[in-house]
Amino acid sequence: DEPRRVAEAIKLMEVKHAVITSVNRDELKDRGAFIWHETVRLTKELSPETTIETLIPDVKGNWEALYTMISPGQEVVSHNMETVKSLYRRVRPQARYERSLEQIKLTKEYGKRTKSGIM
Repeated sequence: DEPRRVAEAIKLMEVKHAVITSVNRDELKDRGAFIWHETVRLTKELSPETTIETLIPDVKGNWEALYTMISPGQEVVSHNMETVKSLYRRVRPQARYERSLEQIKLTKEYGKRTKSGIM
């Protein structure tokens, strides 16, 4: 029920721009893609004037999950790199630098405005 609750909260607060993020859902086969999709879809349905940025996790090369996450209509898709390549294995041992770059590239090629951050 989380997607509906998030969408209703955004509508209730009359949010003009929402940044939606979450914990990684590595335990789910789809990496939580359906939850992402439904959260954005329902938010757009209830608050069509609200712009949305999603800060999505590493999908570990599950490009089908990526496309599900980025397809429902958000204006910006973010995926944080966290650090430089030389520190990646130490800082993000569960992730791969090149895979994160590929995820951002595929998102951009899909037609989404992309954003990333280094902490």
